[in-house]
Amino acid sequence: MKDVGWGEFLISLIVAPILVLPVVAAVYLLFFVLLGYDSGSYHYWLQVTMIVACVSEGLFFASRYEGLGSPIEHGWAWLAVVAIVAAVAAGLYALGVASAEVSLEFAMIIYNYEAWAFIITMLSVFFSARTKPVDPIDKRRTALERSARIWTLRR
Repeated sequence: MKDVGWGEFLISLIVAPILVLPVVAAVYLLFFVLLGYDSGSYHYWLQVTMIVACVSEGLFFASRYEGLGSPIEHGWAWLAVVAIVAAVAAGLYALGVASAEVSLEFAMIIYNYEAWAFIITMLSVFFSARTKPVDPIDKRRTALERSARIWTLRR
């Protein structure tokens, strides 16, 4: 990925809450106003909504990335972190170190931070890619390398 400067990072820090707020408001209106569910019974609705919104919007912006190489380099690492956090939280409960509620709360807190980090990083990459023009020679070289890799995989 391209180097991301402080300017892109700060812009994405401002834009990220603006992008997540409508999704959170829509979920709140749907479940707790229209359908009449009690928000106290579902105290993790905000974290779950933010995780889904941030990851999906982050993937959208990353797919729009027009830099060199693949759209999301090492994108699998974000999904691996989701699995690792779940495994650690389940391990804490299985070993008897923490109760199920504490393990779930621990996982949700980390997921919340991971989702924000994901969308801020992807937005930074998006803004960085939009401000720097792509060299046509590098773009063609990348396309040739990608097609050679695809041809090799087919064999």
